[in-house]
Amino acid sequence: MRIAYLIPQFPGQTHIFFWREIQALRKMGLIVDVVSTRKPPQNIVCHTWSEKAMSQTQYLTPVNLLAFFEGIWMVLKAGPFRLYQCIKVVKQSPKISIKMRLKMLMLIPVAGCLIQLARKNRWQHYHAHSCAHSALLLLYVRLLSDLSYSLTLHGPLSMYGPAQRDKWLHADFGITVTEKLRNEVLESLPEVREESIFVAPMGVNLDVFIRRTEYVPPMPPGPFKIITCGRLHFGKGHQDLIRAIAELNEDKMDVYLKIMGEGSEYSALERLINDLDLIDRVVLMGAVAEETVRDELEQAHVFALASHDEAIGVAIMEAMAMSLPVVVTDVGGVNELVRDGREGLLVKPHSPSDMAKAIGDLLMDSKRCCRLGKLGAKRVTQRFSSERSAELIYGQLVSRMH
Repeated sequence: MRIAYLIPQFPGQTHIFFWREIQALRKMGLIVDVVSTRKPPQNIVCHTWSEKAMSQTQYLTPVNLLAFFEGIWMVLKAGPFRLYQCIKVVKQSPKISIKMRLKMLMLIPVAGCLIQLARKNRWQHYHAHSCAHSALLLLYVRLLSDLSYSLTLHGPLSMYGPAQRDKWLHADFGITVTEKLRNEVLESLPEVREESIFVAPMGVNLDVFIRRTEYVPPMPPGPFKIITCGRLHFGKGHQDLIRAIAELNEDKMDVYLKIMGEGSEYSALERLINDLDLIDRVVLMGAVAEETVRDELEQAHVFALASHDEAIGVAIMEAMAMSLPVVVTDVGGVNELVRDGREGLLVKPHSPSDMAKAIGDLLMDSKRCCRLGKLGAKRVTQRFSSERSAELIYGQLVSRMH
């Protein structure tokens, strides 16, 4: 079976999981062609496999003139009734701006391009890892051509724009990365069949994220090494974590923080570090390769993440797989991964003081660090392998072939 696997701006710094899932699906015997909306900015193309991935990816934009007219032809060829079904999706989407409606309409010819690509490449199914414009494109493809598709939801529905009801109703099946998100889909979209929505957490490549040396717990008076990883976006809460480090520094704790990630908040975080006089204490590492992430986790004492919202957190899983104790905010589905006091510590979001206290207390208790780290590694190994979601996608596709 040959499928198209649709990811926006692939490959980016946070796309390690997608690449793992693609490899796992290929190992299971599927032919997987990667499709993306556009190439990512060069500053987030950071992994050793990125160039290989880009060479294997078909990009939808920029659209050349010939492909655009071929897309329009495919739409017209589908007939007026099918075209009207697409227009009706736009027309019936409530509480959206004229600009958004125009953008939705402009995606219809792009869907025609996808249909043309599907026929050229003999794709039998699409899977999308975004429920925003990528899912809308696949909805149009379904309405225009009957090609099947499925979706994976990585965050609250409210993040992914209009037409969610139609996107999910026309999908063969859907996957959410947490139970909380599955409940949200079923409560928000009562028309969606419960048996068509599955849960498969994102996972970790346990062959990569494994310690080469035994974890060495923090020993007072330090120095203490804290690590975090995530896009430099306001919602990741890096500013809260930096302020927590400042509080610990004021309490005379010899604490250092490394932040792995790139994004729009780089300059703002850099200014904050300067304002808090933490230039020698906090390092912005930018986007780094998977191997660098692993090596930095190996050397750290504690992993911390102060997100304001998080579906579940692959970066947290990677740290836990490396037997690091974690201090993370109790948001989204994180508590489905980390049980407070058992595999890590959960704190309130938007609270640098709570984060500082939890980190500080943990750094003073080496035995607790070791215990949390061991239990965290055990939980990830048992429940959060990167192959779990691939097995679900494969199983659903195979069952629909018979």
